[in-house]
Amino acid sequence: IVDYYLRRKLAFHPVRRAFQPVSAVVAEDEGTVTVFGVNDSPNDWTGDLRFGLFRFDGGLPLDDSRPVTLPANASTPLAKISRADWEQQGFAQSGAFAALLADGRVIAQHRLLLERFKDLALAQPEIEMALAEDGLTLTLRSDVFAWGVCLDLNGEAPLPDNCFDLLPGIERTMAWSPELGEPKVVALGNDLVIGR
Repeated sequence: IVDYYLRRKLAFHPVRRAFQPVSAVVAEDEGTVTVFGVNDSPNDWTGDLRFGLFRFDGGLPLDDSRPVTLPANASTPLAKISRADWEQQGFAQSGAFAALLADGRVIAQHRLLLERFKDLALAQPEIEMALAEDGLTLTLRSDVFAWGVCLDLNGEAPLPDNCFDLLPGIERTMAWSPELGEPKVVALGNDLVIGR
C-alpha cells in the first residue's frame, strides 16, 4: 500500500481505516441488515452510534442514533435496519450506513450497497470544503452521496485521510496543515459510474 519511495497508494487510507481498533460494520445476511460495532482494543469503548439509510441523490430516509458501549475484544450487534424499508427506497438508489462518534466526531464509518457499482444511480456531488480560520481543520460536506473522495492521487501529500465517502448532509472533519495548501478534490468514484 506504499510504493518504493514510500508514497501512499490509493488503498493506504481505506486499509488504515479497516484496521482501526474501533469500527462500524453494516452487514446483510439472509434478509437481515445488522449494524455491528467492533472493538479490537483491550478496553470497553463508549460513544454514540448513528445509522440508517441514505439516498444517492440526497437525503436520509432513516437516520437514528443512540449511545452505545462496545465491550473489549468483541463484535457487538447494535441495531437492525429493515430490508423492506430499504427495498422501498430502491437498492440501486440507496444504501445503508453506520457511524461511531466520540464527542460528536465520527471516528468510524461504514456503508453497505447491495447493487453493483455500475448499476447505481449515483448523482454528481458538489462538495463543500471549509478550512478553519487557523487552517488546521478541514470540513467536507455534500448534499448527495460522494463515493471515494480523493484529495491526492499520487501519494505525495501527507494527508491524514483520503479516498473516503461522504454521506448526504453528514459532515466529515479532518486535521489539515497549511503546508498541504488549498484542499481540492482531484478524483471521485461517482465520475466512474456517471461517465460510463
